[in-house]
Amino acid sequence: YSFCTLLERAKKRKKRRKPSNMAALPGHVTIVGAGPGPAEYLTQAAVKAVKEADVCLHDRMVGSDVLALLKNDADIVNVGKGFGKPGRVMQMACNAIMTREAAMGKRVVRLQTGDPAIFGRMGEQLKHLTLNKIPYKIIPGVTAASAAAAAAKVPLTLKNSQQVLITSGQSPSVPSIIATLKNSGNIASYMCGKYLSSLVPELISNGAPSSTKVAIVSDAARETETTQVLTLSDIVKGKMEGTPDEQQTLCIIGEAANLPESLKAMEAYTADEEDGPKWEEPPLDGKEKK
Repeated sequence: YSFCTLLERAKKRKKRRKPSNMAALPGHVTIVGAGPGPAEYLTQAAVKAVKEADVCLHDRMVGSDVLALLKNDADIVNVGKGFGKPGRVMQMACNAIMTREAAMGKRVVRLQTGDPAIFGRMGEQLKHLTLNKIPYKIIPGVTAASAAAAAAKVPLTLKNSQQVLITSGQSPSVPSIIATLKNSGNIASYMCGKYLSSLVPELISNGAPSSTKVAIVSDAARETETTQVLTLSDIVKGKMEGTPDEQQTLCIIGEAANLPESLKAMEAYTADEEDGPKWEEPPLDGKEKK
């Protein structure tokens, strides 16, 4: 869509009213991390920025309760770049809207799912704003890896596993993933749902143990949230339930994904500590003691 078309669509949704002090306000852009979706995950700084915005450019996965925080006369433009979805808006058009609206003295909020610094094209946006001499501010948000880790009860690090590799499911580096697993590290693979079934066989063929656990989280922190923990072998055998959405699925691969099994074993343990057998925690690496 052209810049003009996007603005016209936004104007039709809300009747525009200029505040009396608009001319005195310096235009600027605030890039806001909206977290996993629901408004309860917004920081206080994010809530303040959203409530003060004159123009809001938001991702398609930003929650409706977040958009409800906007002023009645705010222009709202969906610039979601959903994979294969109609109404896709290119980044150049988004940049053009931010620049023009801020140059007119408006407070523009670029509302992005998760944290804008992680797979959020923040670098491209900052270059564009800097070249056009537009003041900006960045407010971080809860990234998908943190939301997924909380949902699946899988930490991103362990005492004996201090390495975390953040990668895109769309273009993963298999050698980097294998190297991380060999060093007892964990992998947070963003937007991996569509590509998981093709990635897993490649990992196994390159030396990853088929018993390696994978926590698959879709729609983290939303009412439609689902989690499942499988081995690489399970995924190859087609045991993964459903067809995870590419952009709304994150996978945590590695030793940390063994934790849910240990927690279930602890919950099932009911023997009296004094009279019954002593509890012995299963090893997180999945290896039995000799």
